[in-house]
Amino acid sequence: MTSAPRDSVSRSPENATLDLQDTTKVLIPKKHETIEQQSDCQLLSPKRAKKLAKYIKNSMESHSHPPEKPSRPEVEFKSYERMLLLLTQVGYLPVAASMLSTTFFEPSKYFCHHIRNRTYDSTALQFKALEIGEFYSLLFEWQEICIQSSWMVRISMAVMFGAVFGAFLAGFMADFFGRKPVVVFSLFFLTLANLTLVFLGSFSPIISTSVFFLMGCASGGYMVTNVVFIIEAVKTERERLVVASLNGWPIGMVFTAVISYISGEQKSYYLIVAATSLAVAGLLQFSSFESVGWLSNQNEEVKAACVRRQIKLRNNPGSWHNWSLRSLGSRTTCSRLQKLRKAESVPGLCSKCQYCDNNIDQKKEITEEKVAVTFTAAGDADAEDQQVSAAETAAAQTISIEDGTTNKPKKQSTMTYLDLFKHSTIRRPLFALLYCFLSSSVVSFGFYFNADYLPGNRYANLGLMGLLKFILGLIPFAFSYIIPKKVIILLSVGTACICCWILIAVTSMVHLGDSIVITALGLMVTASMDPTWKIIHLYSVELFPTAVRNMARGACNVTARLGSMSGPLIILLRTMNPTLPYWLFAGLLSLQWMVLACLMPNQSVDSLPEGMPVRKRNSSLTKA
Repeated sequence: MTSAPRDSVSRSPENATLDLQDTTKVLIPKKHETIEQQSDCQLLSPKRAKKLAKYIKNSMESHSHPPEKPSRPEVEFKSYERMLLLLTQVGYLPVAASMLSTTFFEPSKYFCHHIRNRTYDSTALQFKALEIGEFYSLLFEWQEICIQSSWMVRISMAVMFGAVFGAFLAGFMADFFGRKPVVVFSLFFLTLANLTLVFLGSFSPIISTSVFFLMGCASGGYMVTNVVFIIEAVKTERERLVVASLNGWPIGMVFTAVISYISGEQKSYYLIVAATSLAVAGLLQFSSFESVGWLSNQNEEVKAACVRRQIKLRNNPGSWHNWSLRSLGSRTTCSRLQKLRKAESVPGLCSKCQYCDNNIDQKKEITEEKVAVTFTAAGDADAEDQQVSAAETAAAQTISIEDGTTNKPKKQSTMTYLDLFKHSTIRRPLFALLYCFLSSSVVSFGFYFNADYLPGNRYANLGLMGLLKFILGLIPFAFSYIIPKKVIILLSVGTACICCWILIAVTSMVHLGDSIVITALGLMVTASMDPTWKIIHLYSVELFPTAVRNMARGACNVTARLGSMSGPLIILLRTMNPTLPYWLFAGLLSLQWMVLACLMPNQSVDSLPEGMPVRKRNSSLTKA
């Protein structure tokens, strides 16, 4: 038995008073007639009715008169996106400092020549190192300096091998447990590893090697997940390109050079890194929310709506009154919202009533939420933010207004790494990206660990590498409107490849071993590779569906970390012939240019893919 409508609803968009029955007919498919037949229907509040009327009007106009595509997409980061972008990139500071700390282990040739045939105790040796401006590393503590110690190579390999393991594990964990927990835990674990080195690093090389392995695990896990975490929070392709261009790794290299020069010794160095990592982890934990895209993919529509609502409050300039000490803790997660709903016998509904001190206001808010949930389960129906598909929302979860119960579908089956290779549309770009990450990592880390071999000051060389990488890394965003991303990455790899061939010619034919030309060309190779890094990082997110996106990122980062393991081996390779590393780099870059030219897509990706592709065998069975 249905009750008659209380008010007649005008179809004119100017009339903002809408009846619940007509509203649900617009938003909910006919098969969900149980919601229309409830007798305790309430009128929408004027504010929500006005929003819904505006949404319906814009939807009708968009079908009749499609909006013109702007000539140049605007990049507009709101408060939450700016904060998340800043924190995720600042997180690269402790990560880069942890992974590159071994580049300063071995003292310079000048220092070794200065102390040759002389005897120093540990205190005098430390004083001499600080006097000359040498970094007092763990090798000094172990009495392994100036003897071509193998511990530097072993520890560097342990860091990179740990990064491989961490990247592989985090790729799966972030798709299963969420992006935010993996990002925060990685930074917190990195803090513990650096603090352990402060107190136990000088006792034994074996203990330190184990700690460096764990440090690599945390670093690899962070680098896999943080890019997905921030890119899923932005909407347009241009915004994703800004995120990729502002990658924090180059600034992390500058940070590494600065703190190593300022601290001068290993304990202060690792203490600064630990403090930075802990600060970033705390800020991310208490100021960021779980990825809405991941929650929606897990069919957690209610939690996704909670996060959207809280992000809108954060982005609203007039919502600073909501930032009270009482509500700060509960705004960082939706779990407390779920508990509030259970306490009020309305499970599954997300509301702002936690900010109401008056019981009457709470009841009013709950009543309004029951009505509004038909079009807010996927977020507020505001055309300025996003279009809500009511049919998908109704299919995703059905809400009974009478008893407040919510019937949610089961979560999707958990994907594995094998699913990455079952579909040709995923497999083809994945193989291309795997090689690109491997080749780029071999070249980049080969030059990082070769910084002390280049003429000039090692701190200045590493800092200039990071600074030039950051400047040239802005090229993809600055020229993407004029030049496609594929052309930019081909120019980037081509420039690095040409510089490598010139290095081979200069070192083998002209014999300019200690010339500044060698340093300039080496810096140019690493800097020109940064646009390549930015675009392949962006490809590793854009080209894969949500269900396997982080695992695809994990696979790419595993190959990148395998490539980075070659960095310490470059030190051994150059002892046989100084030009051998350059021959290796030139060959890898030449092949990488051909792979990119043949296998990378020419078209840009407007929106991130959500669902997995349908296999041809399944589609043929469906047609039959």
